Amino acid sequence: MAIVRICARPLLASMFIAGGTDALRRPAPLAPAAEPVVDALADIPGVPRRTVNAVRLNGGVQAATGLLLAASGNGHE
Repeated sequence: MAIVRICARPLLASMFIAGGTDALRRPAPLAPAAEPVVDALADIPGVPRRTVNAVRLNGGVQAATGLLLAASGNGHE
């Protein structure tokens, strides 16, 4: 069962890394879906006003946490 855990983390992390880097590089196609969320959160300090910037921020967080997930744990819990 340990081999499954060793392989599972990087495989799961790859989805977050790929999606995050795609959002960082090409945020425009994702912006229309994110616009209602960004508009709803616009009054919160620190939330980007431009939807494209919010998509980039989210992509950066996804990519970074995906890298952390891939690097964390060695199967010995």
